[in-house]
Amino acid sequence: MGYTIITATVKAVHFTTDFEKVSEELSKLVTDAIGQGWEPQGGVAIGLTQATHQPFMFQAMVRN
Repeated sequence: MGYTIITATVKAVHFTTDFEKVSEELSKLVTDAIGQGWEPQGGVAIGLTQATHQPFMFQAMVRN
């Protein structure tokens, strides 16, 4: 069984966070991974990078 985390970094635009754009980017990445045999596990999560505290979204994926 394989396990991977797909991430997409959220860009701050004019002091706001564009979660809509990054969710579209993550959706495309996850859809591509599904086409390669990966399956999403759980829901999408949001985190912060340690160095710059920049938000990102991620999705855990597994495949047999």
